[in-house]
Amino acid sequence: MNTTAETTHRTTPITTRTLRRLTATAGPFRATVDTAPTPLDRLRATLDLIGQEDWPGGDYHPADADVINAWDATRAEVARDPDAAIDHLDTFVRTHQGDLRDLMIRARYGQAPTRLLTQVATTITAELARRTP
Repeated sequence: MNTTAETTHRTTPITTRTLRRLTATAGPFRATVDTAPTPLDRLRATLDLIGQEDWPGGDYHPADADVINAWDATRAEVARDPDAAIDHLDTFVRTHQGDLRDLMIRARYGQAPTRLLTQVATTITAELARRTP
């Protein structure tokens, strides 16, 4: 009972016995698992994106009011509870990731002011510096 399996190389067939031997001696398959980013990783990535060069000019759109109000609330939370500042900032970044990305893109092309992004970057930088030994 030594059947031959088809391979891409017709001249070197793999027998069932060879397959069994390879399977028996093979180590366990260990897939690399991408772990979810930590809050610090997410804040560092946001800081890197904000730090890219912007062109001056532009104005906020009416739709930006939500992210501006959320940022004001987050800043108040950070000031009130500095021990949980990383959690507050991470929640803000996760919740308003699309709005921040839109602001970053518009600011890069001179279509949005950078005041909000500068405030976010300054606050994240200060908290990361406070947490990093």
